[in-house]
This record gives sequence, C-alpha cells and structure tokens, in this order.
Amino acid sequence: MVMNLPNEWVEKGDAFLKDAEGHIQDGLYWLSCFEAQQAAELYLRGFYWRRRAHIHSRMI
Repeated sequence: MVMNLPNEWVEKGDAFLKDAEGHIQDGLYWLSCFEAQQAAELYLRGFYWRRRAHIHSRMI
C-alpha cells in the first residue's frame, strides 16, 4: 500500500478548516482557533514533505 502523505495531510487540514469556519458561525471562537491552528500545521507539513520529495527526486 502506497501512502500519499502530503495529500492526506492537506485533506485533513481542509477538514479542520471547514470545521473552524462552522464553529465561528456558532460562536465557538476558542474551538475555531484551535482547529485553524491544526489546519495550518497540517498544511505546512504537507508542503514540507511535498517540497522534500520534489528536491529528493531531482537529486536521483
């Protein structure tokens, strides 16, 4: 089984961001902030690993 981690992290980040937007509408600002922070971490992790894979493939 091949895992595509950068895309999976971005998908999870999208889910956290969608939840954060919904919680703003509900007035749950503390939860929205937490979920937005989680989304940012997942987006950065996906970006890092995608960039790392791109650099590595150019070195081979």
